[in-house]
Amino acid sequence: MAPEKEEPVCECETRDNNLPVTGSTLEPSLPANAFLCPGPGKSDGNSMPMSTADPARSWQGTAEDSWAKIVPPRPQVFERGLHMDLKREHDKSYLTEYNVKKELITTAMAGDANQKITQDHLSQRCMSIHSYIKLLEDAIDRLDQDIGVLQNRKQRLRSAMFGVHMVQNINSECLHIRSLRMEDDHLGDPPYQQLIQESNMVKDLDKLMADTLARIQDQIRDNMAVKSNLQLDWSNKTQAFNIDSHNLSLNIKSSSILSRASSARIPENQSTPISWENYTRENLNEAEITLAKSADVIAYLDGPILSQYVKEVREQADKVNNALATKVCAIDKTRETLEHELQKVVNHLGETETVIADLKNIIQNLEKALKVAQTRLSNRQARLSVENCQDDVQAGLLEEVKCLTTQISSLMDQLRQAETTQNGLLYARNKLESEIQVKRKSITVDNDRCNAVRAQYPSLVTLSGH
Repeated sequence: MAPEKEEPVCECETRDNNLPVTGSTLEPSLPANAFLCPGPGKSDGNSMPMSTADPARSWQGTAEDSWAKIVPPRPQVFERGLHMDLKREHDKSYLTEYNVKKELITTAMAGDANQKITQDHLSQRCMSIHSYIKLLEDAIDRLDQDIGVLQNRKQRLRSAMFGVHMVQNINSECLHIRSLRMEDDHLGDPPYQQLIQESNMVKDLDKLMADTLARIQDQIRDNMAVKSNLQLDWSNKTQAFNIDSHNLSLNIKSSSILSRASSARIPENQSTPISWENYTRENLNEAEITLAKSADVIAYLDGPILSQYVKEVREQADKVNNALATKVCAIDKTRETLEHELQKVVNHLGETETVIADLKNIIQNLEKALKVAQTRLSNRQARLSVENCQDDVQAGLLEEVKCLTTQISSLMDQLRQAETTQNGLLYARNKLESEIQVKRKSITVDNDRCNAVRAQYPSLVTLSGH
């Protein structure tokens, strides 16, 4: 089909193209003389001046011409309406495009501003988390160091307690060994007193070390608990830092972004920035308090109290050894004196036994001589009559009997005295031998057995736990 021929448009329509747009609808405002414009296809060539025409025809003609000018033909009205509709749609399109562009610019600027604020908040949050992570790492490292030091001191203290238990066993063994002494030497002598004092000191030191060990174990347990809390906080903050660092790197071109509508809600039991910071601050403050207590325990362990106790126990051990040595020396001197006295008693006893033997021999001979004299007198009494005379022989025999009897009686007294002396010497010998046996037993107990046991006494270094 041939394209339709465009009808000429009235000049008033051409002027309408430059009219302003109000809102989203085009409202043309026509000038007052638009109705005086000749219609399309009309010409003013046959028009007559109103002053020369017939008045009646002139009025009728003027009315018809005016109506023709006001109401154009139907096709022209349709095309003009279509043109106006198209123009309105174009204007709407331009307005929509303008509004869309404006909205896009506004939205983009608002989005950029919001993203910048979010980026700044994320960056600040990452910096805050990172600073707390560093503080937590520093506190954890310090706790690790203190735990290591406490573990080392704990091992040293256990070694020292092992040495103290050795001292207790040595002291108990020495007291038991010295209880085996004989009754004469079983008394509270200086070594016994020093051993009792050593036993009390060792008991006090063992109790002090046991309490200190319990204190160390409690402190290690506290350090481990605080360290566990800090590590949990550090782990959570490290995860949060990684998440926010990842969020900080996200943009509209990131491949990992997804639509998660359910995430745009506030979870229950969510912390606030103040509670978040207070939680970490409380953990750090608790760590500082624990570290201060740990430092006190370490200072106590490295201080002079335990070392002074250990030194005193070792000095007491020297006192015990010196007392034992002095006692052994004194007992040995006593033993030597007793043995010397025993030798003298034995010598006197031998001499007394010789005297007794000689006395018995002499008395026996005198008794035989007395028997001879008595026999002679008895035999002479058998003489008869005047032969039984009291002559010089009889007088001599009587005198001999008397003299022998006196001598025998005197020698018997001497013999009894000698035997009494012998019995006394025998008692003294037995007593001396018993005392010497006691002293030898004491020397064996103190010098041999106790010194052999105390030779295992731990050194000052061992008692210090090194």
